[in-house]
Amino acid sequence: MHLDTCFLIDLQREKRTNCDVGARSFLQEHASEFAVISTVVAMEYLEGFADSDLSTARLFLNAFAWVSIDAAVAIRASRVRR
Repeated sequence: MHLDTCFLIDLQREKRTNCDVGARSFLQEHASEFAVISTVVAMEYLEGFADSDLSTARLFLNAFAWVSIDAAVAIRASRVRR
């Protein structure tokens, strides 16, 4: 299961406010599935943090496996998005 940037933002917000609905409950319901983020999603997520908060953001992202984007993935993603 590939998580997108909006999902990570929701998840981080829910974690900060100790809310278990939405993203957190989705992950709990799908705990048997392997969740990954792409390097692009990580980059987009990290854009929202000041340098002083970067270590906290990176700790959050370290909970997920990161996958690299190659040409085949980029082409397939463009077809899905279109």
